[in-house]
Amino acid sequence: MTRPFLRWGAAALTAFGVFSVAFSLLAERSLWPQLPPGALHDTDLVAGFVAAVGLVVLLAARRGEIPRGDRGVAGSADSPVREEPPDRGVGAGGDSLG
Repeated sequence: MTRPFLRWGAAALTAFGVFSVAFSLLAERSLWPQLPPGALHDTDLVAGFVAAVGLVVLLAARRGEIPRGDRGVAGSADSPVREEPPDRGVGAGGDSLG
């Protein structure tokens, strides 16, 4: 799962960087279309609200799922990790009774 996530993340960052450079160069030369003042009034609030609702829906859909790898909880029946019993040769003071 990590590798596809990293690939998509790297591709998205690269695309964002290319767009940013292109926008900056074109806007500097007045080749990018100018919007009238107030054309995107409160667009950031609407986009943020939609993103927040989407995140809540995504988290609610995954509620109750507990991600577990191949290893279970230590000491459980399905866990490859077993708890070792304490040493019998160790006294209360930590000295070996040998």
